[in-house]
Amino acid sequence: MIDIDHFKKVNDNFGHDAGDAVLIEVAALLKKHFRGTDVVCRLGGEEFVALLPGTGAAEAQTRAEKLLKAQSNQALSHLHQPLGRITLSCGIATYPAHTMDPKRLLRLADTALYKAKNNGRDRCEVWEGAVSSSEQ
Repeated sequence: MIDIDHFKKVNDNFGHDAGDAVLIEVAALLKKHFRGTDVVCRLGGEEFVALLPGTGAAEAQTRAEKLLKAQSNQALSHLHQPLGRITLSCGIATYPAHTMDPKRLLRLADTALYKAKNNGRDRCEVWEGAVSSSEQ
């Protein structure tokens, strides 16, 4: 799960058109960054989900960190007005290692995402915790 950090501030400080421009730029970066076999979609608001078939947690984290670096190096502006540094936070959960239930997989990735945000944003966290066999 991928979230644009401080997205509300972009909308509040620069307007919704600027927020829309940020969404378009981030979506373009995601499209460029991921493989053709990956599935990337906007979940809602400023959240995106990326499904990376055949990818374990370590590889997903490496790829996510490359994405974060690419985004933080990208200068975004709207109507010739700099928008400041736009960063992303990511949360990772894997199938089937963490769970086999799709809804739970999203919840675990969301939990990892909020850990990334609570740990300072502009970072990636992998969900860590025990899953009982009944939860898988």
